[in-house]
Amino acid sequence: MRRRILAALGTSGLGALGLVSACRSAATANHDGGGVATSHAPQPPPSSRVFAQCGRDEMRDALCIGFPGSHASVDSCPKWTTTAGANVYDTKHLQTSLPDEAPLDAALTTRYRAFKMPGGGTSNSEVCCYSYCVAGLLKSTPPKAAGRSLCFDAPEGGTSLPAAAPYAECASGLLVGGEQAAFEPEGTRRTRAGDGAGPWIESEHACCYYIDMGFLGRLFRATPAERPRVAAAVASDAWARGPEALEVDALSPDLRETLASRRSADAALEHASVASFAQVSLQLLALGAPPELLRGAHQAALDEIEHAQAMYRLASAYRGKPCGPGPLDVRADPPSAAVSDRTTALTAFARATLEDACIAETAGAVIARRCAEVAQSPALRRLLERIADDEARHAELAWQMLAWAVYEGGAPVVSELRQRLEVLGGELEREVATPDHRDLEPHGLLSRAEEAEILRATFREVVVPCGAAALQAAVLSCEWPGGDQRSLGA
Repeated sequence: MRRRILAALGTSGLGALGLVSACRSAATANHDGGGVATSHAPQPPPSSRVFAQCGRDEMRDALCIGFPGSHASVDSCPKWTTTAGANVYDTKHLQTSLPDEAPLDAALTTRYRAFKMPGGGTSNSEVCCYSYCVAGLLKSTPPKAAGRSLCFDAPEGGTSLPAAAPYAECASGLLVGGEQAAFEPEGTRRTRAGDGAGPWIESEHACCYYIDMGFLGRLFRATPAERPRVAAAVASDAWARGPEALEVDALSPDLRETLASRRSADAALEHASVASFAQVSLQLLALGAPPELLRGAHQAALDEIEHAQAMYRLASAYRGKPCGPGPLDVRADPPSAAVSDRTTALTAFARATLEDACIAETAGAVIARRCAEVAQSPALRRLLERIADDEARHAELAWQMLAWAVYEGGAPVVSELRQRLEVLGGELEREVATPDHRDLEPHGLLSRAEEAEILRATFREVVVPCGAAALQAAVLSCEWPGGDQRSLGA
C-alpha cells in the first residue's frame, strides 16, 4: 500500500521528494513546553450544569477537554465547563454545534483516560470529558446496504423508533451531523463483541449506523469543533449543465441509483470545499500569512468549483435528472468568538489544517488516482486523473500551510498537533466501512471499505512521517514560500 500511495502522489506532482520537502519545511519547532490549559472560576452549579440521565429519544453527545498537568484525578476535573475557547481534545459529535456549557461525565472521563491508542502511549490522562443530552436526532431512515459505519451508545432513556431485534434498544435511524444515518446491524454486532469500540461508547450498548460520507476535497466546518457540513442535493441544473458523455442505459436501475448517490455525495464534499478554502483564505489574511499560501488557497477554491460541477454532472447522468447543491449553511452557531491571541489562533488553524486538509486531501488524491486506474471510460479516466492532480497539489499546499503555522506558533502548536495525531490515529483504526456494491470499479469508484483502508494507510505511511518531521525534528531555521527566513534559536 505504501508503494501505491507514493506512486499515486508522485504521478500527480506530490511525489516522495515533494512530500519530503513539505515535511522538512514543517520541521521547525522545538517542542519543549506543554499545551494550553483552560481554567474556570468556581460557580454554584445550577441544574443545567449537573450530570443527569437523558430522557426518552435523547442521545448523549460529548467532548473531552485537555488540561495538561492540572487534573491528575477525575475528582479534580471542573464539574462543568464552558465550550467557547476551550482546549477541545476530542469530540463525539452527533450534532454540528456544541452547547455553551456541559457537565462533567466522570464515567466517560475514566473510560477515556483508560483507553490505549493502537500501537502506543497517549496523553489521555490529561483530559476531562463532558457530556450533554440532545433531542431531535432520532429520525426514521430507510435501510442502507453499505457505507461508513459510526457507532454511538444506545439512547439511555429508551427510544420510540427501535431497530429490529435483537437490537431494539438502538434507534433505527439518526441524524449525525445533520445527515441521515441508517442502523447497521453487522457493525453493531462486531462492536458489541469488542471489535474497536473505542473510548466513547460502552461496547455492550453500542449502536452503529451507516453514513454516506466520501473522502474528496477539503472538509468545511463553520466552527472548529463541529462535524463537516455539506449542502443538501436539490433538483437543479445550474451545476450540472453539459453532462459527461456516459453510457448509462444498459445499467440496472439499482446500480444507476448507487452510482448517482455516490457521485452526489462526492459532489457535495467538493462543493463544500469551496467554502472551506474561502474560509481558510480569511484565516490566512488574519494571521498575516505569506502571499503564496493565499494564492494557493484561492486557486484551490477554483479547482473545487470545477470538481463539484463534474461530480454533479455525473450524478445527474446516472439519475436521469438534474442534481445540484442547495444552500450551504456557512453560519457559525453560536458565532465564533474573536481570538485576540495569535498563538491560540495559529493553534486552531494548524489543527484544522491537519485534520481537514493534510489528511483528507492527501487521502483524496490517492483515492482519486486509484479510481482513475480502474475506470473503464476514457473520458471518466481523464476527468479523475485531472482531479487527482489537483487534489495532490491541494495536499502539498496543506502541508505548506501546516509548516508555516508550526513555524509561527511554536511549542503550543506542536503540543496540540501531537495530541491530535494520537487521537486521530485511534479514530481511524476504529472506523468501520462495510463493503458495498461490487460493480463500482468500472465506473471509477471504490468500495467504502477500500476507501477507508486507503485513508488509514495514508495516515500511517504519509501523515505520521510528516507529523514526525513537524513535531520531532530540531531544525532551527527554515526558508518559507516568499523567501522569508527566520531563526528559531534562543
